[in-house]
Amino acid sequence: MIYFLDFRGRNQGGPVLPGRIVIPAGADSTATEDALRRESRVVFLTHGFNVNRASGQAQLHDFAAALPRAAGAALVVVTWPGDSWAGAAGYS
Repeated sequence: MIYFLDFRGRNQGGPVLPGRIVIPAGADSTATEDALRRESRVVFLTHGFNVNRASGQAQLHDFAAALPRAAGAALVVVTWPGDSWAGAAGYS
C-alpha cells in the first residue's frame, strides 16, 4: 500500500509542520494512519528540492507504484516544503 505523509502547511513554500497522513484525490482511501501502524515493514520515499506538494505527491506515487513489492513493505511518500520563493537561499 502507498501512504502519503505530509509535512507541508501550503501547496508551495511555507513552514515545516508536524507530519500527518493525508489521502490525496484518487489515492487509496484505506491508506490511513491506523492502517500504517499495522504495517510491519515500511519504506520511506522523499523528493528533493524545488518540488511543490502536488508534483511531489504525483511523482513519488508513480515511482512507488513502479517499485517491485517482493519485500511486502508499505511505501510512504513524504512531502515537505522544499520549494521556497527565495530559491536555493531558502534551503537550510
